[in-house]
Amino acid sequence: MKSPGLMLYGVLGLVIAFSPVKMAVSADLNDNDSGRLTFESMCAICHGADARGNGTFAKQLTAVPPDLTVLAQKNNGVLPSSRIYEIIDGGDVIAAHGTREMPIWGLTMTRTRILTVLDYLAKIQRR
Repeated sequence: MKSPGLMLYGVLGLVIAFSPVKMAVSADLNDNDSGRLTFESMCAICHGADARGNGTFAKQLTAVPPDLTVLAQKNNGVLPSSRIYEIIDGGDVIAAHGTREMPIWGLTMTRTRILTVLDYLAKIQRR
């Protein structure tokens, strides 16, 4: 029998794999738009469109997704970019994101896309 956690990862993976993804970014979009679109298609399902931890799947998770708009506030006014990068790329394992071998979306996130998400997160930090 599969554990509930593995089943949840499987369901999340399928939803993400078969969801309409807004990854066709046109050349006229700036980096902020690219980061926002990547966030919306890869992160918002759990973290919410407003990045405050209220995504569609947030209630199904055992841990509440964090409010990503206060990351700098919680770190003496500085966005912890290196730590966030490691979490997104699977270098720092977060249980809700899956294992390093099979993160929910980490294998599809290139360095450039991760950096655009970091730039977007920096721009939406609450003061």
